[in-house]
Amino acid sequence: MALNKGIKLLKDKKYNEAIKILEKATRSFGDASVLALKYLSEAYKSIGNKDKSEEALILNKPFISFLGGYPIYLDSEYNEIMKSIAEKYNIRIVDTRSVLDENPASYHDFCHPNEYGHKKIAELLYNNITEMLQR
Repeated sequence: MALNKGIKLLKDKKYNEAIKILEKATRSFGDASVLALKYLSEAYKSIGNKDKSEEALILNKPFISFLGGYPIYLDSEYNEIMKSIAEKYNIRIVDTRSVLDENPASYHDFCHPNEYGHKKIAELLYNNITEMLQR
């Protein structure tokens, strides 16, 4: 996926290559396009182009519904946020990422589980709840 490739190039400090890939991702990957804008802004900022960095963050056609809008963080970033909150409040969480990432066919799109993915989540939750009840 272009978004992931662009992010990797950005992390590797290959800013101009990242910009080319991320610009493409902003035009061609639906939900991921907004996320690509965020990283495109970071890439422009890294090369000192403040104007382009700010321009990249402007949504020309924002999508908003009662379910929310486009994702603005990678699922791995959402997971880290969830883990830090759980740790702060001493709440046990069941991390489904490892089970879902075992098979790319677990996803409906770049971040939402499909029927197979939800089945794997249900099995994991069932096993964890059963374990907790046996204590």
